[in-house]
Amino acid sequence: MTFHPNGERARTMKGLLTVFFRVSLLAACLLAFQGCMPNDLLLFVGKWENGEGNVNFGVDKFTSKTRFSFGEMVIDGHYRVDDTKSPKEIDLTVSRVRYLFTGSGGEERTLRQITREDARAIYDEGLARAMVSGVGDDVIAMRKLYACLESLALEASLPGIYQLHIDYGTYLQLAYSLPWQERPWDFGAGYVLEEY
Repeated sequence: MTFHPNGERARTMKGLLTVFFRVSLLAACLLAFQGCMPNDLLLFVGKWENGEGNVNFGVDKFTSKTRFSFGEMVIDGHYRVDDTKSPKEIDLTVSRVRYLFTGSGGEERTLRQITREDARAIYDEGLARAMVSGVGDDVIAMRKLYACLESLALEASLPGIYQLHIDYGTYLQLAYSLPWQERPWDFGAGYVLEEY
């Protein structure tokens, strides 16, 4: 290389060092997170959606939003997967539940702690509204709400399984049980079944 009086070589070297530093930093971050991230990286493909809501998985956190005919709920928490098992296992631990039952002056409630008695009372109220609505998906949404409230009350995870289908599109199937129940052995055996 020849030296140029205008410092072109110095700028080129500085640019190469900057690129090298950024690539090295990215590689270090990927290696650091490798122990935290599941091998099933397709789980992180942004939001998984269906007609009633969505679920978004981050590195170790998830957010699930569900709409039903008389309101909505948002569930936040942490998860852990074991993708070496068959079916693949997932444990969901709920840290916050926000829900809204519309009508009769309903207001959004955010819960970070709850007793099991209060969890059951909220579920009973929601189930009664679901029965009146006559919409089958409302009952399924109330089962999900109850499972998440029990996870919050007991500070225990929801044992579950998941499967990614890759054929004419990619979709996620997720089934989980109540905290005190066994992990479902099949997708039809869980307390809650969600498909995105």
